[in-house]
Amino acid sequence: MTTPASVDDLLALLAHGAGVYDEPDIDGLFHALQCGANLRASHPADPELALAGLVHDIADIAFPNDHGDH
Repeated sequence: MTTPASVDDLLALLAHGAGVYDEPDIDGLFHALQCGANLRASHPADPELALAGLVHDIADIAFPNDHGDH
């Protein structure tokens, strides 16, 4: 997997999280959306924090078989 070169590439990679499971019942895409939404709701004046929550586990999506320490 190569490093995303644009926002579009990053969003495409994030979309690949559908069906990538780090937890038994929640795939990577759902987890990312859930984190981003929770942070946006709890810190509405900080959209960058919501974005950080959205992509905080992007490596687990990019490298699903290499999940060591969280």
